[in-house]
Amino acid sequence: MNSKGQSLVLFIMLLPIILILLAVVVDLGNLAYTKHRYETEIQSTIKYGLRNLKDDSIKQKMEALLDANIAGTKTISIDGGVIRINVKDKIKGIFISIIGSDHTIDITYNGYINNGKIQIIKE
Repeated sequence: MNSKGQSLVLFIMLLPIILILLAVVVDLGNLAYTKHRYETEIQSTIKYGLRNLKDDSIKQKMEALLDANIAGTKTISIDGGVIRINVKDKIKGIFISIIGSDHTIDITYNGYINNGKIQIIKE
């Protein structure tokens, strides 16, 4: 067998490994993107809520904002000027779905106003 034939055989043998690695990279990229997007939406919603705490329907408005922009189970609590938002969601991916499981995102942020400045802290 010549060197071109050997290279082709080697490529064909490595192809499944290359495809698995590609699927893992795509899944991890999608997971990182989704997590970042969720965190950004949660932080924006907390800022909106803190700026409008005197509004009697602020919790419903915050729920509507989150529902319009992210999926998953969302929990919002407002207690003593502190807004706490928790979001849980299962992320499906190419490789993850092949092996039969999902990755769960569980993000919680607390926000409050301290000395006139909005503070948002990840739990």
